[in-house]
Amino acid sequence: MNIWWVIFLAGIGTYLMRSAGVWLPPQFFQARWLNHLPLAVILVLTISSMVSLSGSTIETLATVTAGVVVAIASFKKVPLIFCVAIGCGVWGAIVSF
Repeated sequence: MNIWWVIFLAGIGTYLMRSAGVWLPPQFFQARWLNHLPLAVILVLTISSMVSLSGSTIETLATVTAGVVVAIASFKKVPLIFCVAIGCGVWGAIVSF
């Protein structure tokens, strides 16, 4: 099998697994832990971005502040896409100064 077919099929499989929550009916999701998945995703992204800090002091401050704001927004049950947008906005506002 050609390596490009392997890469293509792996990409399709990854896309299908990640998008399953959007296109599968709710009857397939019987586990209650899936309700907490957006919070888990936000926490992993926030913690991993804070752990791998290697930029300037202002970037470090922006990352920590944006992470805290996103975590608070996530705890307030703000939709995931808005949490990401809020985090990007806070980070960009702090770094632009």
